[in-house]
Amino acid sequence: MPAIAFATLRSSAIAFAVVLAGSTLGCVEQREVRRNETSPIEDGQPMTILTEWHGSQSEREEPDFQVIRDQRAWEQAWDALPTDDSVPEVDFDQQLVLAAWMGQRMTGGYAIRIRDIRPTADGEAFEAILEHREPGPDEFVTQALTAPYHIVVIPRTDKEIRPRVVE
Repeated sequence: MPAIAFATLRSSAIAFAVVLAGSTLGCVEQREVRRNETSPIEDGQPMTILTEWHGSQSEREEPDFQVIRDQRAWEQAWDALPTDDSVPEVDFDQQLVLAAWMGQRMTGGYAIRIRDIRPTADGEAFEAILEHREPGPDEFVTQALTAPYHIVVIPRTDKEIRPRVVE
């Protein structure tokens, strides 16, 4: 293959990768999960995630975990996301929001996920299990600043919710 054709092909592939990465960086992904609203307080089962949002871009530079119990705090959390969408409706009489912020990272390939919300052994509180994902040493990643997040809506509880990070 002539050197000029190879250089053009390589430049086109790089341009495509940059456009693809740029088009996904600002996305806020939403997913309706389950609608089984079994009370975890009564039966000791994991808390049901009702709705979730996740992505690789937020305005949160520092790691954080939030238990959001009111509209004002929810609006402030939503404002940290790269979206023009209006703040999703949450019935704070029946639900609450958990937000896990990984903080700013130098590249792509990082993610945070609220995997599970379970009662503690003594039943006095809940534990939110947070999974952190980091890119491997040979993994191809976006060369851009990222700030991963995961936000979930769950049935309301007045018990404390404590984060626990697992790798």
